[in-house]
Amino acid sequence: MVSASALLNCKSHRPFSYPGRTWKYYQEWDETLFLHWKVPAELLWELLPPGLLLDTIHGEAWVSVVAFTVKDMRFRYLPPLPYVSDFNEVNLRTYVIRDGIPGIYFLTVEAGKKLSVTMARLFVGIKYQKARIKRGSHSYSLSRSNEGNMLKTKYVWLENISEKSNVDKWLTERYCAYELIHNHMYRFNIHHKPWPLKKLKLRRLNISYYKGPLEITERPHLQHYAPQQKVLLWGREKC
Repeated sequence: MVSASALLNCKSHRPFSYPGRTWKYYQEWDETLFLHWKVPAELLWELLPPGLLLDTIHGEAWVSVVAFTVKDMRFRYLPPLPYVSDFNEVNLRTYVIRDGIPGIYFLTVEAGKKLSVTMARLFVGIKYQKARIKRGSHSYSLSRSNEGNMLKTKYVWLENISEKSNVDKWLTERYCAYELIHNHMYRFNIHHKPWPLKKLKLRRLNISYYKGPLEITERPHLQHYAPQQKVLLWGREKC
């Protein structure tokens, strides 16, 4: 594992400071797929809980399906737990602001192991759901989802994105998530180095996500791939 101090010292890319208190969890996110869609803002407003404002760029709202493999998840000072610490995850997210701090809001978040789902709900507080998720060489699939979601894709990553656009950075460089828990809003702070983004070519994509008035069944407007990210998490704080 890269040292926590090395991660914490790399911070000039952040839009806001990470918390002054000690981080609680470590994870690695491997082979991350980012699939992004522009959507009408009015479809998202009714999906947001009170207290969150929809974030937009160039007047446009976005949602993203993000698929990756969590590895070596562990508490600070403890080793990873066998079986629990590695799992596949897929989430559908949109982009929000609270108190001037940009972040993400999960419309759905699903993982491939029931025990990992239970642990994440219990200790982290994010409302994970169990789904059947499979990862292969250049392929990813989600099915049997309690949320009714489906994703089947084959892909190949291409060259590095050496000059990230403002939209590239706006969509990926997010350093907190928000969640409404028992009628209170919480912020979940994270920290990592800038995403090492590559171009992504989708050889095949079958997707269906339905959340309220939102429907995602077409190819994305933009996509990215990242090989690995090492992440520190602080746990939830009321905001």
